[in-house]
Amino acid sequence: MSYPPQPPPPNGSPAGGPPPGGQQPPGGQPPAPQYGSQAPQPGQQPPQYPGQAPQYGGQDPYATGAGAPKPKSKMTLIGKILTFIGAGILALTIIGGIIMTIAGVSSLSGFSDEAIRVNGTTSQFFEAESEWQVYAPEDSGFTSCTITGPTPVGKGTNQTSSYSFDGRTYESIDGFSVREAGTYSITCNQPDVIIAPPLSVGGIFSTVGGILIAVFGGLLGVGLTILGIILWIVGRKRAQRA
Repeated sequence: MSYPPQPPPPNGSPAGGPPPGGQQPPGGQPPAPQYGSQAPQPGQQPPQYPGQAPQYGGQDPYATGAGAPKPKSKMTLIGKILTFIGAGILALTIIGGIIMTIAGVSSLSGFSDEAIRVNGTTSQFFEAESEWQVYAPEDSGFTSCTITGPTPVGKGTNQTSSYSFDGRTYESIDGFSVREAGTYSITCNQPDVIIAPPLSVGGIFSTVGGILIAVFGGLLGVGLTILGIILWIVGRKRAQRA
């Protein structure tokens, strides 16, 4: 019985014959079929597949490298706030104190500009509806003055105050008001008596208050500023070491 001839195997190798090149595997057995992908060559990274564990030496997504921002310290923030608040208080109190002191001194300067010195008897022109105080040196004895003019003078504001003038301290002993403008004669039994407008209470408080605000407000501002700078520096150093 005859059989039809079989077609030659692919690549020109006879069926069941040795692979091209005429070499047989050791033992004379045909090579086992290979399945899957080829093994990685030396120096190559194995292929990654879904679900495969991360390779060692790779980048950790949760690692904080040198380029990652460092957490800010609360102490640094508090220090900055205190520094700016202290500097603001210091500036405002100094400016406010200077303004109040200048305003108070300006109102008190009118006392010296309008002061009238009486030694025995003197004449002075007074405006209508004006208020005046009689000041005597604090070390003088009993002092009394008589004022005559176009019309009798009225009782003025009873103000108890003292003021330094020309190196001496004067105290208020009486006050009078002028109803009608004119020239009046003033006679006092003690020398070196001063006739001047009443001291401005607002000017006194403004002067004293301005000085106190500048001093105590300045101390508060300086203290807060120093504390804020210390916290700022310490907090930044701690953040750098973290």
